[in-house]
Amino acid sequence: RSGASWQGDVLPRRVRRLACPPLPWSFRRSRPRRQRGAAMTGPGHPSQAGFAGDPKYVPLAEDGQPQPGQQQPEAPLGDRCKACCCNVLCWPFYLILLSLFVYLTYKCRYLYIETPPTSSALLPYMEGRDTFHWWNMPKQRSEEQLEWCRSQLSNPMPLYGLQYGFLPGASAPEVLYRCTKVPAIFEEVPEPLRGVFWMKDNAMNEELAVLQFGRWFEGQRIYIMPASPFSWAWAGADGTKPNDAPFNGNLYGEYISKFHMDGLAGGHQSQTYAFSTCPGGEDLPFPWGEVGHACVAGSGSTAELTFANLEAHYWGNLSVATQTGLYTLESVGPNAWYRGIY
Repeated sequence: RSGASWQGDVLPRRVRRLACPPLPWSFRRSRPRRQRGAAMTGPGHPSQAGFAGDPKYVPLAEDGQPQPGQQQPEAPLGDRCKACCCNVLCWPFYLILLSLFVYLTYKCRYLYIETPPTSSALLPYMEGRDTFHWWNMPKQRSEEQLEWCRSQLSNPMPLYGLQYGFLPGASAPEVLYRCTKVPAIFEEVPEPLRGVFWMKDNAMNEELAVLQFGRWFEGQRIYIMPASPFSWAWAGADGTKPNDAPFNGNLYGEYISKFHMDGLAGGHQSQTYAFSTCPGGEDLPFPWGEVGHACVAGSGSTAELTFANLEAHYWGNLSVATQTGLYTLESVGPNAWYRGIY
């Protein structure tokens, strides 16, 4: 049948129309091209005589409509190809722009609403200071304890005025635990924050974190942890990386490692955790996850600790939160937390 058969290498009209449907705003021309020397009798219409020898255009009646028995032709093949290419190439571009707009709109909820940091509630308890560092703790480690801790390190490495050392992975958790456990401090730390935590799946080379050398303000439900000796450990600080490191260990390079170590320890950073009720957001794929999606919605309203807003304070300045975005700590089970970044 002529309407459905192949005519050599040219698709029949019906098949051609189905092969590449144009967009509503495609580049298909609504008017025929004006050839050199051809007269135009109306807005966008060729003369009644038509274009001699050009089968793409047909003679029109005086009212501008095709004459009886004549069929309005299709747009030129080149225009149809432009529309087809736009279908293939433009749609993904539009979707990317739409996704970027939605993502930035979502992030603006946290980035562009200026609110005082939750840590400002602790300023009346800082004895006239607006900073808090590890040397401001009410109880310090004994000299004997520190001497034992130093003896466990090898290959001392000075970096930006501080001393670092290396520990075998097998013994590092015990050393960090013993060197941050201070009598009269440890007992006041909430039990879920005690111990040594492995920062699993962290793209950076931060490997071990200790929170138990800090102060708990029960009335405000805020915990403050200053960066202190033996409270943090990095893997591969010498440029090496462990097996199966996240993202193939691209963030384990020596330069990145030292830069991050200096930012946390060299910047004498303090972190505050303001605990409240878990909002229980939707668990969506990155980067669309909502705040509180990891903890149980409604938990943490009593004495239990399941959700906290995390703020970082460089140089221990509690009047300013220096990180961008929203960081959280969300309970995912006994002795396990999810550190969210939104």
